[in-house]
Amino acid sequence: MNCEVCGREIRGEPRRVVIDGVKMIVCPICAPMGTYYWDPLSSPRGESKFKPTLKPPSRVFSKPRKPEAKLRDWVESFEPVEEVSSLVRKARIQQGLTQEDLAKRAKEKLSVIQKIESGKMKPTVPLCRTLEHVLRIKLLKKVEGEEPLASFKVEKTELTLGDVARFKEKASSGKLKG
Repeated sequence: MNCEVCGREIRGEPRRVVIDGVKMIVCPICAPMGTYYWDPLSSPRGESKFKPTLKPPSRVFSKPRKPEAKLRDWVESFEPVEEVSSLVRKARIQQGLTQEDLAKRAKEKLSVIQKIESGKMKPTVPLCRTLEHVLRIKLLKKVEGEEPLASFKVEKTELTLGDVARFKEKASSGKLKG
C-alpha cells in the first residue's frame, strides 16, 4: 500500500487521517499533516464513521531559523570589491562557463549575471557569497573603519525624554528640591 500524500510504500501500520477535509491513508511521516484519525469500520447503528481524536505527538519538521540580527550584522560588515564585474567575467571564462551555465549554478536569473558582468548592477552580499562559491574566487572585503552594529554603543550626551520624566518623578517625590 502506498501513501496517498507522498507516494512512498507504507511500512508498518498505515495512518488514517483527515487532511483539508479529505480522509486519507498515509505513512507515519505524512501523518502529522492531518488533524484527526478516522475509523474505516462503520457502526451498526448508523453512527458516523468519523471519530475525531487527538493526534499523537509528532516530530516538528521545521528548519531552525537564523536570527535576522546576526545575518544583518554579517551582511553589513562586508561589501563587494570594486572590480566585481571583471572578476566574475574572468573567472567564468577561465572555467569555460557560459553566462547561462553560471546563472544555473548560482540559481540566479541570466539577466542578473549579465548586468553584473556589464557593471550595470552591483551584486548583494549574499549573491557575492554564492558567486564566490561557484567560481572559487574572492568577491567580498571587510568594511573598514566601521564597527559592526552589534558592538555599537550609544553614548548619552544629550538629555532625553526619559531623563526628563525621571527628573520630574524624583522632584515630585521630594528627593530633589529646587
